[in-house]
Amino acid sequence: MADAVAAGVKIGLIASVPATMRDSEYYLRLAGEEAGKEVEPQLCLAEDLIDVMRAEGQAGLERRLVEEVMTLAKDADAVILSQFSFAAAFAHLKTVSPVPVLSAPHSSARALKRLLG
Repeated sequence: MADAVAAGVKIGLIASVPATMRDSEYYLRLAGEEAGKEVEPQLCLAEDLIDVMRAEGQAGLERRLVEEVMTLAKDADAVILSQFSFAAAFAHLKTVSPVPVLSAPHSSARALKRLLG
């Protein structure tokens, strides 16, 4: 979340589960407070994403996430893939998105690496 807040205040969040969306929004706002910024979450609850991934595999997941990222990117400084299951599409999304795309596992790994020195 800190990486997203560093990119701007309008942050897109993509999740397929309502509980994940609520948690992600909470932690995004918390990161904003810690950085002294008032963030403006742009929420995308795409409940079909897991079903698409199961039915169409990686290509289907990437296709659907591109649709959502491009929609969010119209009014966001960055977009967060809030579920670890979306991380497989991260590399592709970075190449097509006009705004930074962040992935929970990738950002978590970088934060852990910084903490460990």
